[in-house]
Amino acid sequence: MPNFILQGPDAFIFEIDPLTGAITPKSWFLADFDDAWNANEDNIYEMSAIDTDNTDTVAGSTDFEYRVTPTDAMLVEASAPVALTTFTISGPDTVIFEINKFTGEVT
Repeated sequence: MPNFILQGPDAFIFEIDPLTGAITPKSWFLADFDDAWNANEDNIYEMSAIDTDNTDTVAGSTDFEYRVTPTDAMLVEASAPVALTTFTISGPDTVIFEINKFTGEVT
């Protein structure tokens, strides 16, 4: 029977179901791109799910990242490619405008 635990610099913000390995943020944590709580404040929360009943330490461990963007938050395996949409503007009059590269808001 599996017995999952979380380890890593940002594991204290998350909970793991010891039987299924399902990872969820703790009830008091709200992902906010402008207020990073992770160890290096880059909005990528790093942790490892470890099955303490698996004798093979490599097979019994998976690295995860909880990635927070301005518009979303998602839990992915650490090896997953980054999927962050950024916005740009172009044209002859762009010098009089600014764009928020994360939200697309033009001012």
